[in-house]
Amino acid sequence: GLLAWRLGENRDPQAQFGRRVQKCITQDHPYTRLPSLWSILRLNFSKAGEIFNESVRNPRDWTFVLVGKLPAKDVLLPMLETYLGSIPNRSEGPNAYALGSSDVQREIAVRQAVKPLEIKFPLKIVREEV
Repeated sequence: GLLAWRLGENRDPQAQFGRRVQKCITQDHPYTRLPSLWSILRLNFSKAGEIFNESVRNPRDWTFVLVGKLPAKDVLLPMLETYLGSIPNRSEGPNAYALGSSDVQREIAVRQAVKPLEIKFPLKIVREEV
């Protein structure tokens, strides 16, 4: 699985070169680093699965971003209603999804709090021996 892939990648010269290039481009930013073998060994897959399932259990919380050349609105809306509208929502009570103004304001505040990653590309040529 994941550990075998990671061990194989450590022996692959092309993967080593790609990681080195990535490290130079991103100035070794923590968000771009691959997990270490030790962190993979310590990973609790059951807990990770629980966290993932909890985060995706309610499709009403999802945000869909459509990019690229989209069809006209009169063609796109029926497709969205068919494919996205058929995703079931879980309810936790009669008014589980009724949004009050405080909920909307909280959601807006959370979205505005998201900041872009501070990854700066090198300003000059970076030469490293690989």
